[in-house]
Amino acid sequence: MQRDFVWTIQKSAALLDSIIKGYPVGTFIFWWTKDRLRSVRDLGNTPLPETKEGETVSFVLDGQQRLTSL
Repeated sequence: MQRDFVWTIQKSAALLDSIIKGYPVGTFIFWWTKDRLRSVRDLGNTPLPETKEGETVSFVLDGQQRLTSL
């Protein structure tokens, strides 16, 4: 649902700096569903586990770059 991870190490460091300073860093939007999608990507270099049919899973709709950096 999102592009590949594209943030530089400097951008990731700036995110951590903002968190430490208490600045707003945006929101994360997730979608929980039991529907199977045709294509699911891993989160950064972390492979996601296979899910069983009918099991609820969550997808990142917004905030993948920030989550991967964290």
